Amino acid sequence: AVTGRPYKPYEYYGAEDADKVIVIMGSGSQAVEEAVEYLNANGHKVGVLKVRLFRPWKAEAFLEALPASARKVCVLDRTKESGSYGEPLYLQVATTLHEAELEDPSLPRRLVIGGRFGLASKEFLPAHAVAVYENLDRSTPMRDFSVGIVDDITNRSLPPSKLLPAGVSTLPTGTFECVFWGMGSDGTVGANKEAIKIIASNTDLYAQAYFSYDAHKSGGVTVSHLRFGPSKIRAPYLVQQADYLAINHQSYLAKYDTLNSLKSGGVVVLNTRFTEVDSLSGYLPAKVKKQLAALKPQLYLIDALAVAKATGLGKHVNMVMQTVFFNLSGVLPMERAIALLKKSISKAYERKGPEVVAKNHAAVDAAISSLRKVEIPPSWGEIETPIMHPN
Repeated sequence: AVTGRPYKPYEYYGAEDADKVIVIMGSGSQAVEEAVEYLNANGHKVGVLKVRLFRPWKAEAFLEALPASARKVCVLDRTKESGSYGEPLYLQVATTLHEAELEDPSLPRRLVIGGRFGLASKEFLPAHAVAVYENLDRSTPMRDFSVGIVDDITNRSLPPSKLLPAGVSTLPTGTFECVFWGMGSDGTVGANKEAIKIIASNTDLYAQAYFSYDAHKSGGVTVSHLRFGPSKIRAPYLVQQADYLAINHQSYLAKYDTLNSLKSGGVVVLNTRFTEVDSLSGYLPAKVKKQLAALKPQLYLIDALAVAKATGLGKHVNMVMQTVFFNLSGVLPMERAIALLKKSISKAYERKGPEVVAKNHAAVDAAISSLRKVEIPPSWGEIETPIMHPN
């Protein structure tokens, strides 16, 4: 193969003697793989059959890939076809297995159920895949279910997983996760793209990045999701437990639930003009202060906008925040990180002239001295927040 990665029409991953198998198409199969590794490492026998060829359907190749030991099969579709007996992949798999049993009565009778995932663009996480395996373990598994979304119309959603509770990561050991909240045109996305290139090109670490934008080309919200670590990363979902969280605009703390994806005890860097705890306390909403007290992060404050303006960059705080990231993440020795960062700046802005390059270099040099670590007051955890009733 050109890439060195063979892709079979139907590929199985998991225990050779698996008794429960999920059949799925698309990137969701990678989340199921993480669930398979987690469950098999804890004494279960499960697997996933990834379908890459739907039309034309090759029944013989599919049956050859499915372990003979499988007794319970769940087919996941990323679509909902109202009025149909089932979704397309489920119907195809159920028909294939039924016809095989008719042709060879000696084959074991398998339980086949169908479900849906990823509806309304909701995330499909390893915990959701584990919930599907738990459903197969029931004496009477729920059919025609949805996972990853609360279906309050038909009430056919799977409950949260018990075997993989919230807060337990299935990523490879040593994986470092980061989230950066920025504003369209402030340079955050571009700087993060350069950062991930620097890490992937100058270390032995694997790297992964995803960037989300809202509908506004300029002035909108951008969220950058970065992962890097010593093992291969195949997580097709957004960062759920960030080790490092950068909020490049102070107003985002009040407008959005930016702390939702932060790991307890992680690092938070806030770009704000309130660089003293007292002034920051007067600005932050009570809910945010209570969140910070509960998560107990290492909180760092920096007036990156002031640094950017002082070095002639105006509103572009990206290089200031990226320098802080390399300093706090420890992914590279700081001297080397600074050198590589300045090299990437020279390459990116050389067409705009030496003056622009010099301004960005100056921002890098001034960033760390403007960074302050502050302690979260214990009183923030005692704040009472009003309970919001739906009515």
